Amino acid sequence: MKRLLLLLTVCITLTSCSSAGTKSESNTGISSENSSSAVSDSVSELSSPDELKSELLQMTNCYKKEKFTLPDDMTYISTASKLSDGSLIVYMDNTFNKHALYKTDSDFSSFELFEYEKPEEMQNVDVAYDDLLFNPDGTSCSLITLENHGGIVIPDEWNENFDYESYYENCITTNLICTYSADGKLLTKSEFEYPEETYSDYGYVSSGIPVADGDSILMPFEDGSIRRISADGNFETVYELENPNDYLYTYSPYLYRDRDGKIIAMMTEAKETHDSNGNAGIETNVNFREFDGKKMGDILYSCKEYELNSSIIFGRGDYRFFVSTHDGLIGIKDDGKTDTVIDWLASSMESMSVYPCGESDFIGNNYNSDEKVVKLIPRDMSELANVEIITVSNCDTTVMNKFNNANDKYRVQLVQYPYDDNNQQLNMDIISGNAPDIICDLDYSTYLNYRNKGLFTDLYELMDDELSKDMIMPNVVTALESQGKLYSLCTKFDINTLVAKTKTCNKENWTFDDMLSLYDNSTAEHLYDGETKLDMFKRMFYTMNDLIDYENVTCNFDSPEFIQLLEFCNRFVDTVDAPEKWDDMEAWSQYMSDKYHWFGNDKTLVEPLDFVSLSQYNLLKYTQGNGDDLTIVGYPSNNGNGGRIEPEYLMSITEKCENKQGAWEFLKFYILNQNELDVEEYQYNWSSFIPVLTDSFNKAMTAEINTKHSASGVPYPSYTQADVDMLTDYIKSCDTIETVLDKDIVAVCEEEAGLYFAGEQTAEKSAELIQNRVSVLISERS
Repeated sequence: MKRLLLLLTVCITLTSCSSAGTKSESNTGISSENSSSAVSDSVSELSSPDELKSELLQMTNCYKKEKFTLPDDMTYISTASKLSDGSLIVYMDNTFNKHALYKTDSDFSSFELFEYEKPEEMQNVDVAYDDLLFNPDGTSCSLITLENHGGIVIPDEWNENFDYESYYENCITTNLICTYSADGKLLTKSEFEYPEETYSDYGYVSSGIPVADGDSILMPFEDGSIRRISADGNFETVYELENPNDYLYTYSPYLYRDRDGKIIAMMTEAKETHDSNGNAGIETNVNFREFDGKKMGDILYSCKEYELNSSIIFGRGDYRFFVSTHDGLIGIKDDGKTDTVIDWLASSMESMSVYPCGESDFIGNNYNSDEKVVKLIPRDMSELANVEIITVSNCDTTVMNKFNNANDKYRVQLVQYPYDDNNQQLNMDIISGNAPDIICDLDYSTYLNYRNKGLFTDLYELMDDELSKDMIMPNVVTALESQGKLYSLCTKFDINTLVAKTKTCNKENWTFDDMLSLYDNSTAEHLYDGETKLDMFKRMFYTMNDLIDYENVTCNFDSPEFIQLLEFCNRFVDTVDAPEKWDDMEAWSQYMSDKYHWFGNDKTLVEPLDFVSLSQYNLLKYTQGNGDDLTIVGYPSNNGNGGRIEPEYLMSITEKCENKQGAWEFLKFYILNQNELDVEEYQYNWSSFIPVLTDSFNKAMTAEINTKHSASGVPYPSYTQADVDMLTDYIKSCDTIETVLDKDIVAVCEEEAGLYFAGEQTAEKSAELIQNRVSVLISERS
């Protein structure tokens, strides 16, 4: 262990001069007040399992789900409006496009269908849309759009024979504004036209979320303005951005009402920023302000755009309103202070939109579950007194939540590490002996460095009947094994390879000489002008597996084969002669469309085949290859394995883990969960990448025979049994991991190869310099 720590210390000293700081609650997944980020900017020491458990048991913002049933087969709650008497008007819908309004109490304990009088104009048109907006006193206003298409009905599903362009171009649209009493009686109706300046360049009105304001409607628009539409259909601009030139883009505000019925505007504001080096960037914040009908108040709450999970909702008690972020449900108080009312991660549930229910509960839209709507109640933390804590880094929280909710013995706690700091924080935790029990999603070169230092445990020693070696795809086992041991498993994998038309080349898994011979004897029109020298060099990284031996800390970039590769890449153009995308979008689109069909029209020799889904072979064959027979030639290799495995989401258990059985239970759960395959669901919504479990892979390949696929609405054939047999044999024959080059090695290769491509040095000199520089890099990391 001392040798491991010393080597890691040397590695970190070479890459960073930062030192460990204090413990960070956010680093453990435990949110603190006013915190909306799960990642600490500074290096922090990981809490021990006992400390994590103690923090967990003291938390007051953990909730759990209870079953909740909506009336009349309703599935979702779309909106909820709070009335001044404490009751709610709730708009619901279901998966069969059924919609309805209900009135309920603050506890969501009883529901009464709310019906309102619709104008007769809605009965005599082809399509009608209306949106009822409620005032706190229960009165409401409605914006209604009526479409007349001459009696033509649009198909429920895409129909290539239907004239969609004519359907929309010949549409006559009428707009109405209506007002209603609290019992749904129609009081007034007026036609109106949107001002010309409110239409977008594409011919539609671009607006945000409006709000009723007495007998009028406040509607925000894309330029940041807010206009009042009165009951007689007149428009009045009541707010405009004070300094519109301060913003890179303008967005439509969204308007809501808070606990007391006051209007809250959600404003998305994008401004230009500059880092310490002067590089320009864009910062997009979402700011919440009170709007009194004329003026915007100060910011009540602010978050980054990417942190926001859903729109805001009215508050209760001490909170004016709630904002659901990806980390927690934030409550905003009257004095501007905030609390994390629900910590999603600590509660082992996904973030969701919620509506206050009673004094402390919530009703949540749980879109990722079979139960679409659930009741959220505060959790009694004593329920977790006997669980054992397993720490895991950079993990998909959806599966974590499923695991934590599926058992009462173990609880997985997230440790989030930044992805852009050369693993500095993870390295520091390893050195201090505080590495997580499970480390996930490392790039493969980093994984190899850790593996070779003895950081990980052999998973074979933990396997059981639920997940054994025999259940895993044999090629993946071969690729990931090291000296008879298995230190990592992936959830799924990809195969990267090359195909050629059989009439051009009928040899599978060709060598570099085979490839050169084909290129030397070809007269294809776009043989060398579709990719640059450097782009082809990057693609040929897949052929470099034999150039670095991480276990023996050697490399072989000065070999004749590598020099030959450089010389081949130098045949290509320095710059692709293509239209600039943003200068001439039409010309660029035409070029890309033509290029897509070069392979099918025999203007190029090979095409990459990337199995991001199992149907990719036929997709390429019939949409790019004109249906011609294909040969999977693979990337040039000397061992007959031209297809390269790209493992998706590696997971390893560390040797220091004190509860390896618990860690294995989670790793096993994760692998099994990610490889579940329902054939009917697969055929309806085929999944990405290749299952790592043999049984799931076989089911998916068999399902492909009857799975219908299309590209841009154009269907292409399903696999035959012969296709399935051929592809199954090919995929299982690919047992070589894609070339392992970390970003520093890639940078060295590109820099020195670039000098050769520019004519500033020979291929031999570039190979020599790459060899010297990479030798130093891998030695430092060993």
